[in-house]
Amino acid sequence: MKSMNHYIFIDKIENLCKERALEAFNLNKEVWSVNVQPYSGSPANFALYTAVLNPHDRIMGLNLPSGGHLTHGFYTKNRSISATSTYFESLSYDINDEGYIDYDELEKSARRFCPKLIIAGYSAYSRDLDYKRFREIADINNSYLLCDMAHFNGFVVTGLLNNPFEYCDFVTTTTHKTLAGPRSGMIMARKKYIDAINFAVFPSLQGGPHNVSIAGLAVQLKEVSSPSFKEYCQQVNHLMDHHLWFSVAELI
Repeated sequence: MKSMNHYIFIDKIENLCKERALEAFNLNKEVWSVNVQPYSGSPANFALYTAVLNPHDRIMGLNLPSGGHLTHGFYTKNRSISATSTYFESLSYDINDEGYIDYDELEKSARRFCPKLIIAGYSAYSRDLDYKRFREIADINNSYLLCDMAHFNGFVVTGLLNNPFEYCDFVTTTTHKTLAGPRSGMIMARKKYIDAINFAVFPSLQGGPHNVSIAGLAVQLKEVSSPSFKEYCQQVNHLMDHHLWFSVAELI
């Protein structure tokens, strides 16, 4: 009986966490679903790729030297650095001389490369993203559009940065950076994809979920709606506006 009660409580905690995730980002539960079991952002990204792509499908993400993330497909002349570029064909896009994503060049590259998935998101890029423009580019080839908001989710949930959910098919994130929660990850997706995503997370790539992290995340997802959390994010965003992004990134 103790064992059965244990599982009942764990299910309640996980379901509460998913409900709070949708509420925190103001998502319609008839349109969006969420998986809160990924151990972190990198596993979340690879689970998403596993769910909706086939090996050697083409993806495009921001180049690592331009502020992107390893899991967005980084490779060098001599080798694949990221497992993403090992299992999938990747072509990076870059920032221009002014430090902004060059959407026109991204569109030209997308027309040539015909990616199955385009990734909007970054690790060290101190600008907001134009998700409408990303969607327009993705629609050229009927590409999926993913936002990886791991490093700026706290600014999205408090309305300080543009909201990716209007235009994206999927949103992945860590929970321990600007969201200030436990070390964990989430995959938010339009509902028609969630069964494939759930199977990719478990049993395809992970074993048992880290229940203590899910419980901690449920607590933090309630905290992010508080005035004090928005004030915290405003203070961090103020530092970013003063070009201290790289030092702040090391802190959070």
